[in-house]
Amino acid sequence: MSGPIQAGLYEALSTGLDPEFLVVTNESHRHNVPPGSESHFKVVVVTAEFDGQRLIKRHQQVNQLLARFLANDIHALAIHTYTPEESAIVLEHQDLPPLTVKVVRRRRKRLSLVVETDGLVECRVPLRCAKQEIDLFVRSNESWLREVLAKQKRERRRPRLRFEVGAAHYFLGQRYRLVQDYEISSIKIMNGDLHLPAKADSPGRIQTCLEGWYRRQAQRLIDYRVDRLCAQYDLQPPHQIKIRKMKAKWGSCSASGGLCFNLWLITQDLRAIDYVIVHELCHLKHFDHSPAFYAYLGSMMPDWQHRQGLLV
Repeated sequence: MSGPIQAGLYEALSTGLDPEFLVVTNESHRHNVPPGSESHFKVVVVTAEFDGQRLIKRHQQVNQLLARFLANDIHALAIHTYTPEESAIVLEHQDLPPLTVKVVRRRRKRLSLVVETDGLVECRVPLRCAKQEIDLFVRSNESWLREVLAKQKRERRRPRLRFEVGAAHYFLGQRYRLVQDYEISSIKIMNGDLHLPAKADSPGRIQTCLEGWYRRQAQRLIDYRVDRLCAQYDLQPPHQIKIRKMKAKWGSCSASGGLCFNLWLITQDLRAIDYVIVHELCHLKHFDHSPAFYAYLGSMMPDWQHRQGLLV
């Protein structure tokens, strides 16, 4: 259900641009604002009014139409503008944020998807490619698109690890400083610090020592949480659980029913860890990212999007 500001934005753009396609999305829930806020929006507009206009001119036109809202009510506005020839496909699901894919027609033979570093998604297609073919191609690759965008978001937020005394590292979502302690033989958490034994006296040895400790903690915790969550949600238990370093994923599920979790998952908030575990457990029933999968996930964990947003 739209609020008064969202409805006002829609009316102003509908009246001023006569769009062929218009979506106004309230994205306030994805930011640190009170529930029910109308402070962050995204608009997607397709109209012939933009024919022959450069991008900056289109954005100026939208900003002028929404000036009274921008002056008083809106903190941030993302604007996506297209002509009918450029067009766009908006992928929407009840449990997922909308995903806008810009369609660009060129002299080419094949369809391709491109995700820019700023998160802009383009589907580049032949000049005479049918809309139905484009739509089918984009929707069949939606899971891949969302995975790439999620990876980009994580990489922008994730700090680079330094394996040296004084560096900051995380455990279960809490930040700790690495300190050298000559009176211990294994890593301990004391007084808000991660204490390293004397043998961890170089960057390489600190990394080896820290990763070994993380691996033991991760295996112990994830084994325990998998058992608890399977019992809580009546989920099928996995045949096997492995911990290893992964570059692009927090977890994975094999066709044989085994689960693998990223070593660095142990650095995350426990609520986010539980989300990743339940996500992978749901794949034992739905081995894809279809609407049926997200509906199943949502029935188990209604706040999964919030938990996903905690991952860094």
